[in-house]
Amino acid sequence: MLKRLEVNDNKIKSHENVTLLAANKVRMDSAGAVELEVSVQQLIIPHTFQVIKDLTHSVILGMDFLNNNSGTIYCSHGALTLHD
Repeated sequence: MLKRLEVNDNKIKSHENVTLLAANKVRMDSAGAVELEVSVQQLIIPHTFQVIKDLTHSVILGMDFLNNNSGTIYCSHGALTLHD
């Protein structure tokens, strides 16, 4: 995904041993963090994303992103709402 976004490796900030826990309780080690802006319609959201190698999905929005942006997931409609 970083290649598609044209994010250079030098933009990835290293950190000390950040480990994330997936919904299925599998541990995922972060290779670093990168600051990106997410654009949804007219809303531009800056966020620090953890870089995880070999994910099956391009992006996984975590609870930090959803909480910071008042995100609500509507599974029955396949929709996500965000508020600034």
